Amino acid sequence: MPNTLKPDQSIKLARMDKKRRRLGVSLDMLAARAGINRRTLTRIRRLKRCNQAEMRRMTFALRAIEKEQRAEAEAFAGGSSSLQAAAQVAFAGFLAAGASRLGPDHVRKCGLYLLVTGCNVPGATAARVYGCTKQYVSKVMRQVEDLREDPEINRVLQDLEQSLL
Repeated sequence: MPNTLKPDQSIKLARMDKKRRRLGVSLDMLAARAGINRRTLTRIRRLKRCNQAEMRRMTFALRAIEKEQRAEAEAFAGGSSSLQAAAQVAFAGFLAAGASRLGPDHVRKCGLYLLVTGCNVPGATAARVYGCTKQYVSKVMRQVEDLREDPEINRVLQDLEQSLL
């Protein structure tokens, strides 16, 4: 009796693998971005079948990586304003500096917070750099202000502000 829950998806997986190679994404990176175990990804590639949720996660992960690479190429190819390019570099620096000192849940939000408050980058530009809407930037700003009530996070943010700005 054939397995109806995990049909043969060799064509879709071949297209996805071709796109992954074109983007220069390793299997480990794809597994991490898709939230799939590396061994599960190896099994999927070997058996050429997976469930719909796994396929959807991998598709969305590749789409997100492609979008990020396109935005990065536009930013550094002169396709966007110099303010946005500078904001992207600053945001990447904030992420790198905060990665070791903040939890994974707070790194990107605190980086966005430092970009807007410390560098005086307008919310619209910060939204383009972060890949979200201006309203979400405002929401993140409120969330980080609430997080600053925690003395440890407040101390880390103050140290980052002093050292980076």
